[in-house]
Amino acid sequence: MQLAGLANAASVRLQWLLLKDSTNSTGTLRIDDVSLTVLTSFDVGVNRLSVLPTAPTSKDALTLNAVVKNFGTLSASNVSVNFYRDANNDRVPQPSELIGSSVVGSLASNDSTTATIAIVLLTPGEHRFIAAAALALDEVPANDTLSAVIS
Repeated sequence: MQLAGLANAASVRLQWLLLKDSTNSTGTLRIDDVSLTVLTSFDVGVNRLSVLPTAPTSKDALTLNAVVKNFGTLSASNVSVNFYRDANNDRVPQPSELIGSSVVGSLASNDSTTATIAIVLLTPGEHRFIAAAALALDEVPANDTLSAVIS
């Protein structure tokens, strides 16, 4: 059953009516395979993060590409992406690890775009980079960040 008419409703109540069935006298109620998907109004997240080249040398410049998607039902404006080099490898973007930002601007519902920055890799070895989408009204922070590792 599609409930498209309930989009942007403040609340929804689902109700089942139980009727007596002559084939079952035990009073057992079984409901299987019920799923409910809730779409939020404002939800911008990082869908993919790539670092090029994939096997850099110490002389290579790196390009970080973050695909940012609007998963929400409404257009999102003032979207930006912050890029971090995870210096302490805790997978948490911290202000001291910020290496660049890119302003995406506005995204329509279900639209995506790529935010890009270029950096110079300073030392050889393994490096983790994090991209974090920033939207003031974001209702789902779980998809805001994504990381990638190069060595």
